Amino acid sequence: TVTYPHNWSIIGSAGIEDNDADIVTFLSPTQNDNAVVDIHQDKPTNGNSDIGTYLSSTISLYKNNLQDVKVIGSNTNSSLAGNKAYKLIYTYTTSDGFKMKDMEIGTIIGNKAYYIVYDGKESLFDNYLPIVQNMIDSFKVTVTNNQRWIEIIVADIKSLSQNYFSIDDDTTW
Repeated sequence: TVTYPHNWSIIGSAGIEDNDADIVTFLSPTQNDNAVVDIHQDKPTNGNSDIGTYLSSTISLYKNNLQDVKVIGSNTNSSLAGNKAYKLIYTYTTSDGFKMKDMEIGTIIGNKAYYIVYDGKESLFDNYLPIVQNMIDSFKVTVTNNQRWIEIIVADIKSLSQNYFSIDDDTTW
């Protein structure tokens, strides 16, 4: 589950790329701010099943695929959904010259990685950080009938309306 502010927009899954499923995306109310929160489920490759190795692979991936990546900080002593997690904060430049700042926090449960990415313009990043941190703090992974499910109950704080997104842990990619 994850709780989000009522004035943020929701976009459903963008699909699966390689082993990575984009479950849901949240957009800030002011679209020009480019503040986006993505929740993903990934199937780590062999050798990436511990937090430290997964974090190192993630940093390498971003350095190889994004422009001007600068790691501001990273650690493996964070927490997500009550589990040991990694946190990565970095900047990069988009192809159209915008300086972006990202914060990613992720955990591995069983054979799946669950991670949340907050992406925003570097100059506005701190403006949305408290809201995003509340979203991250509300994130939970539910275990049902001995199967791991990620069930995101997207609860609109103001109206308490709910949308449900789920991915069965047994999904084969």
